[in-house]
Amino acid sequence: MALMRRFEGKDRNSISQKLARLKQEGCVEDYMEDFEILVEQGTQASEEQMLRYFFVGQQRKIRNLIRPHNPKIL
Repeated sequence: MALMRRFEGKDRNSISQKLARLKQEGCVEDYMEDFEILVEQGTQASEEQMLRYFFVGQQRKIRNLIRPHNPKIL
């Protein structure tokens, strides 16, 4: 665990891992801000993959409102 903390953030893969673990706990705006901050740090994830990360982390009720519109980009 100490090894993970020591090197966390030193490569772009850790950003993808953080995106995959990010969950909306408060309002949508806060979640979007947290997501954007991680994306700005750099990731090798494709647009499609980032879109999946974004939806998976959202609260179900919000996700269900947005998914029917079938967004293609963030």
